[in-house]
Amino acid sequence: MIPGEQMVVPRHTDTGAKETGWHLAIATQLGAEEVVRLADANGGGMFDVIELWVENVTLLEVLTPDMQCSYLATNTASHWRRVLNLPAAA
Repeated sequence: MIPGEQMVVPRHTDTGAKETGWHLAIATQLGAEEVVRLADANGGGMFDVIELWVENVTLLEVLTPDMQCSYLATNTASHWRRVLNLPAAA
């Protein structure tokens, strides 16, 4: 993954580059403005999160208390089965 104009851009490379395919979502008690000010970053994409890119290589997602509620409500197996149009679990 690499930072894109408005969202994360998937990228596969066999060149030994330092881009990685993982990210970490971090909960915080700070308000969104405080996190953005501290990290000089912004949110966007599929979820309401604050995206922090470390050296344009590693994506960290910071979630304020409000963002945590929304993120947890939508990140369930049943939600993703509906989004991806997969059959219900047996």
